[in-house]
Amino acid sequence: MRIKSKLITYLLAISLIPLLITMVLSLGYTSDAVESLTLQAASERVDTSAEQLSAYFSSRIAEVQSYSQTPLLTSMNWHPIRAFLRKEVERHQGVYEKFILSDPSSHFRNTRVGNPAQDDYASFDDRDPNAKLKSIRKRGYWQALVGTNRAAEPRTHVSNPMISYTTGVKQVVVGSSILSPDGRYHPERHAPQYDLQEIR
Repeated sequence: MRIKSKLITYLLAISLIPLLITMVLSLGYTSDAVESLTLQAASERVDTSAEQLSAYFSSRIAEVQSYSQTPLLTSMNWHPIRAFLRKEVERHQGVYEKFILSDPSSHFRNTRVGNPAQDDYASFDDRDPNAKLKSIRKRGYWQALVGTNRAAEPRTHVSNPMISYTTGVKQVVVGSSILSPDGRYHPERHAPQYDLQEIR
């Protein structure tokens, strides 16, 4: 009886060895296949996200360029412009944080803040009529659109992510030059910078 049970045990062990080898090989293959499929799915998601982001910014660029060429914007009549742009911020429901219009000196107005005693230009204390005006001269987008644009070319620029001077939120700036009908900078103001809210 002992020999019979030992024989059965040996036979079972011998028959299980190929099964175990097959299982180990299958698990290795399955693991490689799962890893490959996971990487492929992640790559496809990244490609899809990149296409969506590209389409998103293409739309913003086209929109900003259109704004900068409208008669209202080229008029540089700030109060109607501000009213229009504030409505646009609301209409887009979170796409835009604010709109900025700068001038050749790098001082700016925007749809969020402004010193009423200084013609709505942003200052370090908008309640103080004598406060120093803020400047965006050091911003890369201002330099691209105005500072280095000696020939007054119609330019559009998308900035790197940054922190807003005004509100402290993370943002990407899409800016476009405002030119007069004869192709020059408006004699009073130029280069609106359109600040986009952080992409969530």
